[in-house]
Amino acid sequence: MRWNIIAALIAAVVLCLAAGTRLTEQTAQIPQAYGDVRGQDFSQLDLREVEDLLFRLSFDTKTKWPEPTLLPEGFDPAKLLELGKEPGLGIRELQALGLTGAGVTVAYIDQALLLDHSAYDNVKLHYEELLPSQPSMHGPAVLSLLAGREIGIIPEAEVYFFAHNGGPEGNKYEALALERIVELNAELPPGKKIRVVGISHAPADSVNKEYADKLRAAEKKARESGIMVVDCDYPLLTAGVRGYGNREDYCSYELSPWLKGVPESLLPGRLIVPADGRTTAAGYLGDPDHYIYWAEGGFSWAVPYVVGLMAMALQLDPDLTEEEIFFHLHSTAHEHLGADFVNPRGFLESVAAAAGLSLEMSIGHLDSP
Repeated sequence: MRWNIIAALIAAVVLCLAAGTRLTEQTAQIPQAYGDVRGQDFSQLDLREVEDLLFRLSFDTKTKWPEPTLLPEGFDPAKLLELGKEPGLGIRELQALGLTGAGVTVAYIDQALLLDHSAYDNVKLHYEELLPSQPSMHGPAVLSLLAGREIGIIPEAEVYFFAHNGGPEGNKYEALALERIVELNAELPPGKKIRVVGISHAPADSVNKEYADKLRAAEKKARESGIMVVDCDYPLLTAGVRGYGNREDYCSYELSPWLKGVPESLLPGRLIVPADGRTTAAGYLGDPDHYIYWAEGGFSWAVPYVVGLMAMALQLDPDLTEEEIFFHLHSTAHEHLGADFVNPRGFLESVAAAAGLSLEMSIGHLDSP
């Protein structure tokens, strides 16, 4: 019960962010830890004595900072924003081996995109709006985390993106999108079918039980047709690295601040993935170069990370089932922070070994005619 309450609280926070809630007026006050200071003007403040606080703020490319002489020595928002584009945990090395999602088709259901955003102009994108919607913060963020050139896990995957407006009828449109995906898959040729669907949301009985039930039924139908589905109901946890810490070393990660207070008995068996300290695209201002650095993340940012790893695994073994993928994810995870901390390379080595190959041999096999 306590976990359900905490999950509901974080879902409420995510929904508020998804609606575009942000601070835009100029301020003369130093913000609170984990405050959202997108678009704020701090240019006249002396922030030299609040270094730790500054690493715990979510800001964007519109935030105005003081001159360096009024900032802590070494604190550079631009550097932090660029560092936040790194997925960490060896993902770049795996991509260099060829594990980029090439040849794998995935889908995502979320809020509307700014189609010309620079963060994901590399993506082989099929975009469909389930109802007319304005570009959002949330949709561009998850697509950039999934497949963006500088930010994402699988920059060479083919992505079908189904957009809605993120309102209280979200579950209804997510269900309709899944039904559309099942129909579409019946028409797509072998090798082009959608294998995994990500939803940075979950059935929400407290908002509308009828729509929540429809989403559950649609997820069941999709799975029965052979499509894997990951939403925020999957047993996840989120973590991050403060400031300029080492994002490649899992020992550098701490649980997200919103998880402090979760009973330790609820941690084992959950999969921890990076979500804090990430930079994402944003679309709600219509600026194709608008980015946000999130000091604190949540399940919304975790789902595209998991979907990306699943697509990498499907590059190695297209016949994997959803159950097999999650077995490999959990059985290879690091024991860290009281749960299963994701181990991308170990996960993919395990997938390759199950197919009778080493990881490097598997990549070579992928490149053969």
